[in-house]
Amino acid sequence: MARTALVSQVIDADGLTPVFAAANVDGHVLDPDSYIEVINGAGAPINVTIETGGTLAGLALADVVVVVAAGARAKIGGFDRRAFCRPTGVSDADKIYVNFSSVTTITCAAFR
Repeated sequence: MARTALVSQVIDADGLTPVFAAANVDGHVLDPDSYIEVINGAGAPINVTIETGGTLAGLALADVVVVVAAGARAKIGGFDRRAFCRPTGVSDADKIYVNFSSVTTITCAAFR
């Protein structure tokens, strides 16, 4: 299975009935102007890792790891393009990579 894109659902004045999808074992690709919401239906916490673009101004950037407790939801976002977008010239350039430590009973969706 390959990394899959999460298409951002647009929240507007009419509201939105969100649609969540099963988390992909190979991770997801996300637009940088979005945020991701993760629902952990598992009985244990999971880690959601947001990959960084590698370096910024010559400094190495560590990936961001967000712990989502068992049975909890988390909204993750506010991605600075300089830090989180994949560099030009690589696969999925100008996109963000999101990974999960476990995908069993984990769902997610992207919003903007």
